[in-house]
Amino acid sequence: MDEVTKDNVLSSMKLGVDVVRNVAKEIGVEFPEDYIGFVKKFHGGSPEFEVVDIPERNECVFNRLLSFSKNESTILKVVLQLSDRLPKNLIPIASDPFGNYYCFGYTTYVPKIVLWCYETANKLFVADPFAKMIEMLYLPS
Repeated sequence: MDEVTKDNVLSSMKLGVDVVRNVAKEIGVEFPEDYIGFVKKFHGGSPEFEVVDIPERNECVFNRLLSFSKNESTILKVVLQLSDRLPKNLIPIASDPFGNYYCFGYTTYVPKIVLWCYETANKLFVADPFAKMIEMLYLPS
């Protein structure tokens, strides 16, 4: 995963694993290890390779990973803001530029990545597991 991403994602600051685990505990979930390792380095970052094709839609934009920093758009803030709309088994981890969120879908022990569409509340399968989604990102044409 580091080979694919180390030069492709910008982030403001490094993060300790304890912060990630505390946020997960507060939300009531357990984040996958591949995600924890990734956000330790890149939370709040925007990838250079920002497009992903999913089974139901081509060229979805992956804008930014949600942050764990108190000064930015954090997972906790987004969960609270969307608590009346977002299904309880979805935990937002990233956004697109249109108000939609890439989420962990906790229907199994290892959550799948889904794109939750804000206006329609549709859930579109993206990838399983998180690392696969990162590998699927590419530069727009």
